[in-house]
Amino acid sequence: MKIRRNRIFWTTASILLSRATADLPYNPASAYLPPNSADGPVYAFLPTSGSAAAFELASLNISSTVPSSSLPYTTLSSSLPFLDGVDGTAFTTAMDEEGSLLVYAGSCATGSAGSNVWVYNTSKANGKDSWTKRDVIAGSSVPTSRLSGANYLSSGIAFSSDGSSLDTTFYVFGGMCPTTATAGSTWTVAANYSNNMLSLAPPPQPAGPYDLEILSSRGPPIAEAGFTITGLQPTFTNATGAEQNRQQNFVLLGGHTQNAFINMSQVALFSLPEQTWSFIGVDSPDVPKSGLSRRSSAIIDSRSGHSAVLTPDGKKIIVFGGWVGDITTAASPQLLVLNLGTGYGGTGDWAWSIPEQTGTGLPSGTGIYGHAAVMLPGGVMMVTSGYSIPTSNAKAKRSGSSPSSTTYFFNTTSNTWLPHYTNPSSLTHPPHSTPEQVPQTGLSSSSKRAALASGISLGLLALIAACLVGVWYSRRLRARRDARE
Repeated sequence: MKIRRNRIFWTTASILLSRATADLPYNPASAYLPPNSADGPVYAFLPTSGSAAAFELASLNISSTVPSSSLPYTTLSSSLPFLDGVDGTAFTTAMDEEGSLLVYAGSCATGSAGSNVWVYNTSKANGKDSWTKRDVIAGSSVPTSRLSGANYLSSGIAFSSDGSSLDTTFYVFGGMCPTTATAGSTWTVAANYSNNMLSLAPPPQPAGPYDLEILSSRGPPIAEAGFTITGLQPTFTNATGAEQNRQQNFVLLGGHTQNAFINMSQVALFSLPEQTWSFIGVDSPDVPKSGLSRRSSAIIDSRSGHSAVLTPDGKKIIVFGGWVGDITTAASPQLLVLNLGTGYGGTGDWAWSIPEQTGTGLPSGTGIYGHAAVMLPGGVMMVTSGYSIPTSNAKAKRSGSSPSSTTYFFNTTSNTWLPHYTNPSSLTHPPHSTPEQVPQTGLSSSSKRAALASGISLGLLALIAACLVGVWYSRRLRARRDARE
């Protein structure tokens, strides 16, 4: 495997055409499972209509069995305070190591001056009272630019070198900002794109403003939007005292520019706390041809609007969904696996693979974008919300359409789509049984304990009786022998 730095390969231009007339660019859904939380809940930012300003924050109890239809979400905020139904607001989300939600939101047209950091404390979980608004102060590295604010289709990282929320820096990369109020076929073209990595450092005072800087890392990826950034498993080194220093790599893949899509034959790697970029080539998947020994490489479409989550063993990234060319064309295949290379959690070279799937997933020929994906305990990926991409012979405008109400569960070990999700902890620690549910062989009632005691007593009496009979019989035999003598 070769690491190629300061270079990126991307597809040649194909004008991005779109038949949609709804709010574009869109704000995608997102979902998070708090770290070290086997029972959840999952927290999700979900669109409530085709408008980029209509969102809610909800939670989902995953402690037992969850069906794929009609998810029992609990609404925490029926509207988001940084949107309030106003169009033109972009936002990027992340979750820190203590489970708090971070949001960078605002109007990209006004740069950092029109953006704020919002923090949602999940330990309170009582609606708007849990939201805290923080101002942003731009440092000397931040020019007066439209692209220093919250952009559409960017991606965020919450990172702390010691695992503390007090030391968590919120990183936001890339994204796009429309130059005019456009929709339809020109929404991707009439926009400025960013390749800035913004650093939002927490304040020393609890209620103080966040400090905004633009990192000066050499050789960042090309300016783009619609990509994903997925954290790999962190490593820790001992520091002075009892503290440990955390190091973690983040994989950036996919995305689009004004007139092109980023090629999937290469991924970018962002390393923290070093704040450096590098690039790694990815091998194409092999597929069998007519002969057993003849193989060819499968074609993987570039894509935007997809999701990417790490498997629990840290060896693979599951990529799902996305569009290419325009939002009515599904990237193919919709499901693929990025096998990580040696030194990054996997073995060998970085390579794509297309798994054989069982169960009922997306209908054939369709797709999804703008959805949320999160890895649940047991290695099951949950995909929820987003917008459906119809088959090529049934193109439908996104205008006026509602977000998808279908949820998918994908077992990343067996490559199976599941009709429901069952938390492994509910199998090893079942809920308390009612008296009617207690097995008849149990000892949960006083009557059963009394019966057991009675059985033990009878057994002891029978044993004593047998011993007495044995003694009597032995003495009788001895008496007969004495009589014969």
